[in-house]
Amino acid sequence: MRAIEKAAQQLFETRGFADTTVDDIVSRAGVAKGAFYHHYPSKEIVFVNVLEMIQASLAREVAAVSAKADTPVDRLRLGLGAYVEACQRPRVRKVLLLDGPSVLGWQRWREIDDKYFGKMTQRTVAAALGPSAGPLHVSAVAALISGAFAEAAMLSVSSAASAFAPKDLRAAMDVLLAGLGRCRRV
Repeated sequence: MRAIEKAAQQLFETRGFADTTVDDIVSRAGVAKGAFYHHYPSKEIVFVNVLEMIQASLAREVAAVSAKADTPVDRLRLGLGAYVEACQRPRVRKVLLLDGPSVLGWQRWREIDDKYFGKMTQRTVAAALGPSAGPLHVSAVAALISGAFAEAAMLSVSSAASAFAPKDLRAAMDVLLAGLGRCRRV
């Protein structure tokens, strides 16, 4: 099973989902097609597993970087910086940001993103807003920040000639986060 996922990951990262066949995956993995279908009902299921492995790795990386900050808002800033920088890597860019939403659909892609980044973002937002912030407000602010982070990542990889370099996106997010840094009660 791991050999199949590793082979699929290599192919998805280099060729993309659409240009990778099950035959390509089993050939690279050195397994029979029957073994593939014994573990996975479809290429899409393998893709989800690969995408989740990348998300999990990215979440650990972002958490480690953001943990170096002293304040919740600075944790968000550092986390965004690490996230946008990681999105420049071909494996993250191709699988997570370019193929992910188109293969899975935006809603499913966001659910997976939330699985790995949702609670981290909510805890940080709750700390930034302070104890008087209600759970609904914390959830709403966290959802908006998560959406802004996802959009920043998408903008950073939208085209080779993108006008949005990671440093520009971090600067723009600083403008948005500045208000959160001043907000201690709702």
